[in-house]
Amino acid sequence: MAFKHTVPAAGTMAIAARAIALGGAAFAAIWLLSLHLYATALVVCGLGAVIAGDLMRTVAKSERRLEHFLETLTAGTFPRRTGGIAGYPRLTIAIERTAAALNVAREKHDQRVEFLQVLLDAVSAVLITQGPDGRILLANAAARKLAGAQASHLDTIAAIGEAAAQGLLELQPGARQIFRLANGWQVLGSSAHFTTPDGGTHRLIALQRIAGELDAVELKAYQDMVHVLAHEMMNSLTPISSLSESLGALMGDGQKSEEVVSAVDAIKRRSLGLMDFVERYRKVLELPQPRKESVRMVDFLAGIERLMRSSLDERQIALDWCVSPTELTVRADPILLEQAVINLVSNAMDAVRAMPDGNIELSCSAENGRVLIGIKDNGSGLPVEQLEKIFVPFFTTKQNGSGVGLTLSRHIAQAHGGRLEVHHNVDRGMTFRLILPS
Repeated sequence: MAFKHTVPAAGTMAIAARAIALGGAAFAAIWLLSLHLYATALVVCGLGAVIAGDLMRTVAKSERRLEHFLETLTAGTFPRRTGGIAGYPRLTIAIERTAAALNVAREKHDQRVEFLQVLLDAVSAVLITQGPDGRILLANAAARKLAGAQASHLDTIAAIGEAAAQGLLELQPGARQIFRLANGWQVLGSSAHFTTPDGGTHRLIALQRIAGELDAVELKAYQDMVHVLAHEMMNSLTPISSLSESLGALMGDGQKSEEVVSAVDAIKRRSLGLMDFVERYRKVLELPQPRKESVRMVDFLAGIERLMRSSLDERQIALDWCVSPTELTVRADPILLEQAVINLVSNAMDAVRAMPDGNIELSCSAENGRVLIGIKDNGSGLPVEQLEKIFVPFFTTKQNGSGVGLTLSRHIAQAHGGRLEVHHNVDRGMTFRLILPS
């Protein structure tokens, strides 16, 4: 709505009055000089100087208020009430309207930025924005979780590593490539460039894990499905096994041929084998909920060594362990955690069984609010193509292995809100890291 004002503005009238007074003083001074009334003319000139000074101050004040408003436009900070310019109602209303419109636009912009940040944090992929100098400017929640701490450059994120960071930085815009990070993840990396209004070229790096942990929904669905299958298989196999035993007894006393006996025995062995298979699967799926308590890691690792000492000595394998800091504790279920670590140590023992200098290093440390339990061996390691499969239930590289131990350890880690990682050592062997919230 246009502002209507028929009466001259007070500011305009004030300036006009001062200008008229200044003109009158100048005319009077000239007239008095013509009459040789020099003293009076001097007084009139002084009065004119006062009027001129007041006029300049009025104009300067209005100029400063207008300058301040324009500076707020440049800075993007618009006050709710500008105060306007005294004596200039039309200009004041125009300034107030402009400030109000700009405030609305700023609020909409802030809301949009907040929405985009929430949207980015909801994405499971790692998203990192770099400035022209390579410094990290923005990172979503997945990236912050991967970094574990504030990082200035891509190569300073330990989980990514220098080699993968260099490869990501060399990606051309729009290109995609598979990388293996320092923490053992295999990811699909992509890069995009965009230009900001200041002319700087920024880079957006996205990392999508290829073969990673199932999220909670997928894992729950997977467990529910297999639980039903296991239940139905057990219901079917139990009577088969029972009937095969009864059939063998009924056909005793020379009333059965060797072929029938062989067939019945085969049915019995196979049904018992399937029942054992299903029972091992059930063991993985029916993991109890952790009953957490404060576990002192020095005592915990000492207990692990006592439990494994006999087997270690029998195979002539050295075991070294350390905890830093020595008073480190973790909130966990001691029974489940002990089972997970025993499985990992047993796995390491199998890895070094053919080594004349077999050695296992068991360590525990604190890092960025997490507790890291490391099990390092100097065995022969695994081929890269098998590394992504070792957590799949029943996958095993051992002749008589069940393929359950690592899966169970991984589920225990997930039940505690943590994860289980594996990577090759620089020299030889493998290192498993059980990462738990402290």
